[in-house]
Amino acid sequence: MTTLRKQRLGTCYYPEHWPRERWETDAALMAEAGISHVRIGEFAWSRLEPEPGRYDFGWMDEAFDVLGAQGLRIVLGTPTATPPKWLVDTMPDMVALDDRGDPRRFGSRRHYCFSHQGYRAECARIAEALALVGDHGGTLAQSLSAGSFRGATRVASTD
Repeated sequence: MTTLRKQRLGTCYYPEHWPRERWETDAALMAEAGISHVRIGEFAWSRLEPEPGRYDFGWMDEAFDVLGAQGLRIVLGTPTATPPKWLVDTMPDMVALDDRGDPRRFGSRRHYCFSHQGYRAECARIAEALALVGDHGGTLAQSLSAGSFRGATRVASTD
């Protein structure tokens, strides 16, 4: 006999964009709506590392606690889709080129060249640092990418 599994429903949530006093309400509403899984973090690099090498994971730990208190499981997104401005300023050649050969502007999604060696090294570094946060009891999984690589038709660097 085939055993039917209960379908699980998840959503994306960006606590870094909401006032802290709103988080409990949001978590309660998610649980009330039948949501069981929440993906967070994939666009939060600048909040997680506001300056090179200075991490701030406290707000994320707190978000994990708030979501977990409602029984929500966390899928932690690696924030590689949004490298911070300080990183782009440090490595301006990491910006991807569009189909006309013009550099993409900071602030657009996937504004970087995903094959740029410096960007890749920084991604590995932030992912490793984030793995320590991902060891929270409510974490179900860690996602390594958010979205596709469409839109960057040529690489900005071949190093």
